[in-house]
Amino acid sequence: MLELGQYKETDWGGLDATDQEFGGDFLVSNWISKHLKKQHDKPFFLACGIYRPHEPWFVPQKYFDKFPLESIKLPLGYKKNDLDDLTSIWQKNGTEPLLQAHPRPQAMETSIQGYLASINFADAMLGRVLDALESGRIKTTPLWFFGQITDGISEKNNIGKNTPDGVPLLACRS
Repeated sequence: MLELGQYKETDWGGLDATDQEFGGDFLVSNWISKHLKKQHDKPFFLACGIYRPHEPWFVPQKYFDKFPLESIKLPLGYKKNDLDDLTSIWQKNGTEPLLQAHPRPQAMETSIQGYLASINFADAMLGRVLDALESGRIKTTPLWFFGQITDGISEKNNIGKNTPDGVPLLACRS
């Protein structure tokens, strides 16, 4: 469980809150869902932005509970001392600020857990929007999904958005 006052820049932790109490993406998905269920006389455009899994990776604890620490596997090729092959300047400045600011046991594993929990939370919020679409509009509604999260977790002890972004796109119509 998250200890209050521990957040600096980017961090992660489970919150003692329901989705509704957490707000943010829940409020967005709730508003979008209500709008989609209304009767409309004309076609309309509606965009829905889900913030998670952007950092910080704070979401309700139930999403962390789905990924127990003992089930977290470090990425292939992960090396605890991955900075050893860098110059001294890069070794000094290259260590992940998150791991420096938040030293804790199993820091890489807990950060991966936080990232997975945030992705799962985002999936749940998108699921709420898709459920609203299935209430009648799905057959006449083109859907476009964009994403841009390409976090590089582990290489050179990195956690966060220090990798080139790719923008996946999925367009579908039932």
